[in-house]
Amino acid sequence: MPTVPTLQLIRFILTHNYFSLGDAIYLQLMGSAMGSKMAPQYANLFMVQLEENFLASCNTRPLTYLWCSIGGRYIGETGQKLRTRMNHHRHKINTKSCDTPVGQHFCSQNHSLQDMHVLILKGNFKTERERKIYEFKCMELFNTLRQGLNLGSGFMSHYVT
Repeated sequence: MPTVPTLQLIRFILTHNYFSLGDAIYLQLMGSAMGSKMAPQYANLFMVQLEENFLASCNTRPLTYLWCSIGGRYIGETGQKLRTRMNHHRHKINTKSCDTPVGQHFCSQNHSLQDMHVLILKGNFKTERERKIYEFKCMELFNTLRQGLNLGSGFMSHYVT
């Protein structure tokens, strides 16, 4: 949890957002001044919080998801809640465990958790087999078997072209 001085400093930075145009200096009243060094960080913080809130409230299961990072894509499927599965990925990343494709990617690259983005591709499958087949089709579509982080296609491997 941020300390009070940290929060005060953040509030000051956000409310004293000045920019110059020609010889004049202006105070940005809403949003972030274009071209400011902090604008991308504000956007990243907002999106991370938005994503965490969504993942915390997502109860869809089973589901197939697309996980993206700089230089890597991974198609995953789980019968768990997405939050539970993402917490597993986060744990592997935070502990620098290289025994999973996602963990290995973060061990070998200089990434942070803010580089991780998740998109639910489909949910509420009727059977595990249906979920696995859809996962395989997504692996082929997003080319994550040959150029991504998926290491194998499991029981669908005999269909790989």
